[in-house]
Amino acid sequence: MNLVYSSVLKLSDSSDTTTVASESGGLQPARPTDADDASRWNDIAEHMPGYPTIETGQGPIFIDVARAQPVEYNIAVPLTSVFWGDDIGLDSPPEQIELARRTLELINVWPPHRGYLRTVRRRLGIYEPDDGMAIENFLQSHTGVIRAFPAVPEDFEGGFENLGAQDAFVVSAERTETGIRSITLESLAGNPCTLARSDTVRLWRVDDMTANKEVPARGDDGTLRFNTAMGHTYHVHPRCPAAESRPR
Repeated sequence: MNLVYSSVLKLSDSSDTTTVASESGGLQPARPTDADDASRWNDIAEHMPGYPTIETGQGPIFIDVARAQPVEYNIAVPLTSVFWGDDIGLDSPPEQIELARRTLELINVWPPHRGYLRTVRRRLGIYEPDDGMAIENFLQSHTGVIRAFPAVPEDFEGGFENLGAQDAFVVSAERTETGIRSITLESLAGNPCTLARSDTVRLWRVDDMTANKEVPARGDDGTLRFNTAMGHTYHVHPRCPAAESRPR
């Protein structure tokens, strides 16, 4: 197996250890984390101020320093919460996404470094033909939710195979011009799976292909959640494609 992402990290909720899924597919247990340190960091995070913003004629935008004025940035510092920071994405509150998109629209970045904005656009679900296509057009999972085809043209038809996702999953998927047709996931570590649901399908079915049975799945907040077993492969597809698919 050849994972496209270099590694997939998962902090186990139950054993307080870190498990790494390597490129070879093997699991490598890392040293246990310090629960006391984790508690202190969580407390610090809860008391940190929000990202600084400034009002503009179009509404608020992110800024690099509180009470500063927008300038021509060497790199897109006000948008580092999207990339490289991985803090704001398609699963963030709508007002944060709107603020990030407005900042993206208005920001002035030194031309040689505007290439960073391609990834910002993809992280915010924006397809721009001049950006070309990259892995993040097809799969994103840095928010904790696996999203297939988050930044492709509405009429895109095609698929991908064996892309690595957070929580130690290997993902393949197919899409037609009306939406996602199917998603296949291999669970390398047996972690719970959270998928973003396509808005073109009302009901989804999850089949454990290894155990040859349907798996119970919960759907809420635009996601599909189900438990997995280590080494098992899961096929996610519309429960009744002909009846349940509907146009955008």
